[in-house]
Amino acid sequence: MSIGSEDMKKQTLKNCICWLQRIVCMLLILGMIPVLNINAGAANTKVQYQWVMLISKVAIKYTYENGKMTLYNILGGKSVSMTKQGKVWVADGEIPVKTDYSDTTVPKVDGWSGTKFTYTGTATPFSTNLIKGSNYHWAGNYSGGKECEVSTDPEEYRRGVISAVEVNPPGGLSGNGTVYYITPQIPVSDVKVGKLQSYANSAVFWFKSEKALPDYSGGGSGGGGGTDPDPEPEETTASADLSIKANDVSVNYKKFSVEGKGETSVTFDPTDSSTNADWTKYVLSGSDDQGWKMNENYNGRPRKKSFPIEFTKESLKYKGGLGSATVDVRGSVKVYADGDGGSASDSANANTTYTVKYVNNEPVAAIDKVSTLPLADAGSKYDTTFYYVNKPVRITDGSYDPEYQAYPSDTKKPTGQYAIQYKGQNVLVSTNFDSIEKWDTLFGEVSQDKDNRTLDVTFTQPGYYTIKTIIADELGAQDTATKTIYVNGEPEPPTAIINSSDYTFVNYPFPVKSLRQILIMIS
Repeated sequence: MSIGSEDMKKQTLKNCICWLQRIVCMLLILGMIPVLNINAGAANTKVQYQWVMLISKVAIKYTYENGKMTLYNILGGKSVSMTKQGKVWVADGEIPVKTDYSDTTVPKVDGWSGTKFTYTGTATPFSTNLIKGSNYHWAGNYSGGKECEVSTDPEEYRRGVISAVEVNPPGGLSGNGTVYYITPQIPVSDVKVGKLQSYANSAVFWFKSEKALPDYSGGGSGGGGGTDPDPEPEETTASADLSIKANDVSVNYKKFSVEGKGETSVTFDPTDSSTNADWTKYVLSGSDDQGWKMNENYNGRPRKKSFPIEFTKESLKYKGGLGSATVDVRGSVKVYADGDGGSASDSANANTTYTVKYVNNEPVAAIDKVSTLPLADAGSKYDTTFYYVNKPVRITDGSYDPEYQAYPSDTKKPTGQYAIQYKGQNVLVSTNFDSIEKWDTLFGEVSQDKDNRTLDVTFTQPGYYTIKTIIADELGAQDTATKTIYVNGEPEPPTAIINSSDYTFVNYPFPVKSLRQILIMIS
């Protein structure tokens, strides 16, 4: 019995150990199920090349005045106009912009182990259609583009900034202000009136992973909460432009000779200078070959300015008479601008000339009056109406030389000549109211007054006579004036005629035609 009992104990112990082994195996199998599930999930994750679409917000500046939109060129070139197309203003051409992105960026995504993504040379306007599959992801710049954050929501980085119409991508990204070109647009509702208004457009740079990576589903440290800082301010640029124009001037030779000085003006136009920031000041400088100098400082936007230029007969080496002199003028402008991107300045030069022309105010010949004496002294309104033989006629000269009038002590007295022509021939010539030559058969008494410049002539033959005067100044310039008169024969004495009936009656009207007739009758 004792032996049997011992065997039974051993068998029972053996069975217990076997059941324990089974239980342990079952526990081990149940413990492996989560591991199998995890491995199965990892086996289903797709590994492929990944793309990040790095969103950039591009700063631009525009001016809107009097219904006109203009975009400024940050590199100092010509500005670009904009055309209204429906609800947006669209640029009429490209403008250059800059980015500080590098050729590589590292997305901050768990599971991608700091893998570099390389710029592919593609940049496009923003569009939600750019996401073509599970391996395309939106990204926002971080540390100048050397790192980026990834999200399934592009608005975390774009923040509603409208896309550029077109993007002309750069071939590579240097990380230090790479220039590329965009065609911007601005909604009409966002436009503000004024100069150098700030705005932004968005563009997208395409980066590809250097090796295959698991797809990103939006979890981990890379998703959500990322911020897209405002774009780095553009470097302030300033480009100076200058044109100058000096005015040609005419000066009277006698006035310049006596007074010895003259004046013209020069206009400096720096208005085509450009900047992507705010103007602070500008400096205009100028000089010429005659000793004129100018240096003026102004605040604000470069504007057109005019300046007087004086010259003297010594500086022009004037020796008298007519002619001209040409003077070279040099000008420069230096412009200064300041903005979020720092300060900038630039200079430009320009040249021009002006001509001083020495001119003469030519003499003027004039016959002031031809009147019958003595009615001329009485001022009769019939002075120049009737002329008769044997009745003196006074010719009064009205000729003058402007230079002699203005500067009599410095100008030679002009010479004058009066001629009376009869049937095309000179029959009387008076020179300077001093000497006279005449045909005695046509004239009676003739006298002249040099001080008052009058010529008294008595005609002896009726007919048409032409009076001609010529004046010449010290330079030989001449002028001529003529007047033709008709000289009547001896006037007949007046005849009184009473045109009436031979008789009349008491208390009956007497038919006399005029009061003069009555007076003649009474006399």
